[in-house]
Amino acid sequence: MTGVLALAAIPLGVASQYKFCALFPNRVKAILRPPGGKSWTTISKHWPMTDEKILAAVAGTEPSLYGLRWGDQTRYAVLDVDAGGRYHSAQELQKLLEILAGASLTATLYQSSESRGWHVYLYFSQWEISNEVQETVRAWLVANGYEIRGGQLEIFPSGNGLRLPLQPGFAWLDHTGAVLDRRENLTTDAAISRFLNDLEARANNWPESRRRIQSQLEQLDRQRPGNVQGREERLATADFERLFNYRLIPEKYQDGRRYWQTGLTAKGQRHDAILAVEHYLWHGDESAGVPALPGDWNDEPRYRLISAWIEAKHNGFCNHINR
Repeated sequence: MTGVLALAAIPLGVASQYKFCALFPNRVKAILRPPGGKSWTTISKHWPMTDEKILAAVAGTEPSLYGLRWGDQTRYAVLDVDAGGRYHSAQELQKLLEILAGASLTATLYQSSESRGWHVYLYFSQWEISNEVQETVRAWLVANGYEIRGGQLEIFPSGNGLRLPLQPGFAWLDHTGAVLDRRENLTTDAAISRFLNDLEARANNWPESRRRIQSQLEQLDRQRPGNVQGREERLATADFERLFNYRLIPEKYQDGRRYWQTGLTAKGQRHDAILAVEHYLWHGDESAGVPALPGDWNDEPRYRLISAWIEAKHNGFCNHINR
């Protein structure tokens, strides 16, 4: 039995479980918080998380809580708003939703856990590149004055893991942050089906949102004063945050090498070029005598190198330098 007939023969609950688990393609280096624990532990990469373990965690039959890291592609992003932080209020939530709406992004709100923190999901209509999503959303929020750090507001995808949805303490919220329904009120299959329905019914057109964000960021840059200090501050806050996962990405690395050697060659390249050069410097290039500068402890050396590079090799194609 194949095709539509085979799919029709799969029980609805099983099909939903399969679709739900498929949202988490990266199963290595999962995170775990044991009963009564306050911190998360990374599980050995030699013990990838199985579908059965994911479903058991969602069903609440696992004593521990679990989370996973992002893969190269994703169907969603998550803004993690900590309870007790500066952004955890109805007023701040409304502001955040309006800023996201300005980029044609519809948010879906959940309570993440019994701590009453919020997970603001941004679903996408198709699989998107995780690094691109993280970089773009981060730049958009930073440009709108948000402080991105643990205990306040974090953005996923990132290099970190995030707790799986639908575990104990999970709830559906309205646009004010009030609870609509709690996970414990639904069966496991019903909760999974509702989550998947949110994914499909509230999916965003990411390419369109990305275009809107890039356009508005460029407009904001044009409106800002053009003094040297202002340029350096914009570079530091918008482009030198941790905007990507730490694995070497061949295409981005090659782009970084090319930009490092030749500089900008057309208008509109600055943002992508800085990200690519940052990636290139992070991993280094022994053949070209460029030392690797990985880690947060090398933020300042990378920043100085990139600042000097953009000043020397903008080639007249950077409005920030030409002002």
